[in-house]
Amino acid sequence: MKNVFVIAMESEADAVLRHLSDVLRFEECGRTVYQGLLNGEQTAVVICGIGKVNAAAGTQYAIDHFSPERIVNLGVAGGLDASMSVGQVYSISKCFQCDFDLSLINHTPKGTVNEYDSPFFELEAYIQNSCPISELSPNSCSALAQLPPNLPTAIVSTGDSFVNGDPDRDFVYGEMGAWLRDMELAAIAHVCKRAGVRCCALKSVSDVHFPDRPPPTEQYAVNLKKAVDALSSFVLVFCADFMIKYSCIFNHKHRGELSDSSRA
Repeated sequence: MKNVFVIAMESEADAVLRHLSDVLRFEECGRTVYQGLLNGEQTAVVICGIGKVNAAAGTQYAIDHFSPERIVNLGVAGGLDASMSVGQVYSISKCFQCDFDLSLINHTPKGTVNEYDSPFFELEAYIQNSCPISELSPNSCSALAQLPPNLPTAIVSTGDSFVNGDPDRDFVYGEMGAWLRDMELAAIAHVCKRAGVRCCALKSVSDVHFPDRPPPTEQYAVNLKKAVDALSSFVLVFCADFMIKYSCIFNHKHRGELSDSSRA
């Protein structure tokens, strides 16, 4: 499969499920899995559950069972900057675990897991397609016409707690530059990196952590549906764009190889 989605909650997964056709639903290894067609392509959605352990286990399950080219994580997240608004969608450029710390024994920056020397996991950020129109099929051209502008990018801080305040704001927002908080993405990205599988994520703001706003728990309860609806509006064109882009890259590479062989 090209894309397999690993998503914490069924409510978040609705952003994808509403676009699936020929859907098969089943339970395996204690989690709900959906298979179906998205933009005519076979895909699967694994509902992994909340938190880093669930996310890591769900991601490894998805890789083992579906051999995807890419793992996609969609979900809602808490915003850390006052300029952010509910329902704003971000493409995630990198993420880290804010509650992982081996600095006392490894002398590495907080958030750095034992086998690496940087706390950040790099992700594929969404950039609107730039392939020449001549490279695209008619169906791809149709999809290209529907693409949204480039999404803003952001860094995600992942931790195993839903926080109402910002006890570590100076570290997460000030030092690490994270604009969003979630509870799964860095674990998903960690497993993908170990397995050599591409990873990307879209996050929609459900609550904003700032002194002049209501508590994030109140915002989350009120805004969850709005945030998921905003994500859903990007699903089809987001996946279509990546399919077009990587098809375009393959076509360029393949044609170059043919040219090289014809000269030999």
